[in-house]
Amino acid sequence: RIVFCEGIYGQQNPFFSFLPLQFVKGDILTLDIPELSMQIIVNQGVYLFQMPDGTFKAGATYDMQHNDWQPGESGRQELVQKL
Repeated sequence: RIVFCEGIYGQQNPFFSFLPLQFVKGDILTLDIPELSMQIIVNQGVYLFQMPDGTFKAGATYDMQHNDWQPGESGRQELVQKL
């Protein structure tokens, strides 16, 4: 079995050129919340989990209008509001 993890570059993969792929940009946040420690993953419209280094990851957004690699301010605002 082979798993292709190519993101937006999947559209150039000749094995899947026949598929009508729709690419979506997703923003995530890296957060430092010293007063919080948790061993669970929260997934209620936005996910939040703690990394081994103590920081947290929160996400994600779904932006079908942009396909760049730059973090979006609107994505950050959306995640902060949901958190």
